[in-house]
Amino acid sequence: MATKTFTIDTGEWIYIDKNGSPHTVTNAQTFTTTMTDGSATKVDYYVDAANSMTTTDGYTLYFRPEVDGGMGARKIEIFADTEDATGVHNKAGELCIECPVTGIVQRWRVAQITIDDVDTPTAVSGLKLEDQFGNVMDLPSTGSGITVA
Repeated sequence: MATKTFTIDTGEWIYIDKNGSPHTVTNAQTFTTTMTDGSATKVDYYVDAANSMTTTDGYTLYFRPEVDGGMGARKIEIFADTEDATGVHNKAGELCIECPVTGIVQRWRVAQITIDDVDTPTAVSGLKLEDQFGNVMDLPSTGSGITVA
């Protein structure tokens, strides 16, 4: 298992709250995931506990990891090595983030994602998230991509 840190730079993530209002994530904010490389067809990503990011208008986004039926961490993504640098659609799992205004958890489904290398990522060049309220976020909102280390 390896920890992967995603860094959001200026304007790369404009978070859309439950009501559809935008909140720009503050420069150099990070969140982490744990990645397990099980095989060429099973690279799993999990959201780590205690992740949060601030926005330029004073709100905080809290990530809410979930458990699966076996009381283990629920995966947010399962990748295959063949999906390197490919815009893959409708991956399994969700990214759960507490709405900064209402406190309701928004369940962000990964509609599309492009990672340069799923085993040893350095950048996410495209990410489309859709929540249960009909909101859509396209990342990076500005800039060239989200840095992963």
